[in-house]
Amino acid sequence: MNSRKLIALAFLSLFTAGLFAGGFNDAVDEAKPRKKQKTTSSSSGSNDPCVDACAEVCVRTAAEILAAGWLLNNLTCSYTRFPYEQLRPNYVYNVQNGSLKKARFSASTAFVYLKGLGIGNETIFEGLLFPVVGPYVENIIFSDKNEKEDGQDSTELGNIRIGGQLSLLQNDYLSCTAILQWSHWYLDSTIDTNGITIGLDLRSYPVYPIAVMWRINMTTFNNDLYVVDSNLEGGIFSRRYEVFAGWKYMSVGNESTNYRSDYWNGLYSGIRIHF
Repeated sequence: MNSRKLIALAFLSLFTAGLFAGGFNDAVDEAKPRKKQKTTSSSSGSNDPCVDACAEVCVRTAAEILAAGWLLNNLTCSYTRFPYEQLRPNYVYNVQNGSLKKARFSASTAFVYLKGLGIGNETIFEGLLFPVVGPYVENIIFSDKNEKEDGQDSTELGNIRIGGQLSLLQNDYLSCTAILQWSHWYLDSTIDTNGITIGLDLRSYPVYPIAVMWRINMTTFNNDLYVVDSNLEGGIFSRRYEVFAGWKYMSVGNESTNYRSDYWNGLYSGIRIHF
């Protein structure tokens, strides 16, 4: 999936709402049988050695500047015990201080409702060590009310993702991490293989007691099947506890055929503890 498609899906998750019915397993089954279509790509380059050499130098210099900035920003990070401990944006410090800690963690649980799909619970544990990399574990389980199998009125679906995250930028006003996880659907799901999830987690603590977070992921399976989900939320702090609510989007499709079989929008709300 190219970047334009991912960006389009992300913006769709923020601005699209509506009545979209259909079961999750129906969407998966509809996406599976699509045949692959051959795609061609074209590339162009310069035949001038001087231009190529200058471009190489510019790219190398930019990469070195970005690498130096990344090291300076991340390896010098320290944290207070939790965001807004001093009732102002003071969570991330790019200084060495014995009173600050070098790792941070959070755990959350939320009630989720996706219109046309069902209700469920989403639980997340994440953090940063050293403070560059750290764990990112998610589990969501919900009841798919639109499916009826063997006389049952609903189908229970579960998805667990186990992996980690790498910090790209850390600041009170904008922090971003890249996520890489192993994904497994269980219970009554028709996705019978494991997948790989990649994504981004963006957080901001602009002014006490407000928090803003956006998490977007894409999981790919065999047969070019994919699942995209996005969480956009706002939170309010009371000491180390954060009460949050947001908008969730999820879709199922086939990457090779550029076909999206179904998608759902809905609300979620929960509580998070920072430590």
